[in-house]
Amino acid sequence: MKLARPTDRRGFSLMELLIVLVLLGFATSIALPTVGRFMESFSFRRGTQEVLNTLRYARLQAIASRHPVLVTAAKGGEPALQLAGRTHEVRPLPFQGEARIVLEPAKLVFHPEGMATSNRITVSQGNRVRRYAIDPLTGLSVTAESP
Repeated sequence: MKLARPTDRRGFSLMELLIVLVLLGFATSIALPTVGRFMESFSFRRGTQEVLNTLRYARLQAIASRHPVLVTAAKGGEPALQLAGRTHEVRPLPFQGEARIVLEPAKLVFHPEGMATSNRITVSQGNRVRRYAIDPLTGLSVTAESP
């Protein structure tokens, strides 16, 4: 005696599920490198934005405390900016991997009037580079260039 098969099948066969899984795996293998590059780029942008935030913070500290604040690149392996004024602090920067911060000249001073010494800051990580210039009259970043 033969069993009757229902004509209104519900669900998917094993072969259909395997084909879908193979296609998803193929699409993921194509998209994964792109996502990795996007995350690296996002990390670099976040780090450079934190450099600018730290410079704004140092300027505001100089104005609020009515004492100059000196900014230098922190010594050691981790990317950070060191602030010296009424208080001393090291502000770590959220870069993933190797990053370099170069101040030209090596010291940036924010004055209580809101002015600053003329300075260029270069932030680099791998093949990514951002350069910022500090306007001496306002103490603000006036240019952001990336070659």
